[in-house]
Amino acid sequence: MAVVTGAGSGIGRALAIGFAKSGWRMALADVNTKGLDETVSMLQWPGSGKAEDRVYTQKLDVADRAAVHTFAEKVIAKFGAPDAVINKSVACTALGCSCARKALTRRTDQFVVSAV
Repeated sequence: MAVVTGAGSGIGRALAIGFAKSGWRMALADVNTKGLDETVSMLQWPGSGKAEDRVYTQKLDVADRAAVHTFAEKVIAKFGAPDAVINKSVACTALGCSCARKALTRRTDQFVVSAV
């Protein structure tokens, strides 16, 4: 299970598409809901199954610490602890992603990438 912030465009979108092709379940976030919806429409998983069972999306401003913690709780409730957390957003890059990383990785050891 992977979490990708900044999934509404660019590298975040490309990562989400790649994870889907590899069969991952995902939680995707971005401040741009239109872009996030476009990303979800591009996702294709191997085999059958509904996107609703494989992806959770939420509008998220990673600069809002409380919103990041709420997002983390929702992701964990839906899928359990993530295996990968990729923080790829402009605000995240500027802030160093410490809030998102801590919120999503506090329960287990994960592969975490903070993109710049």
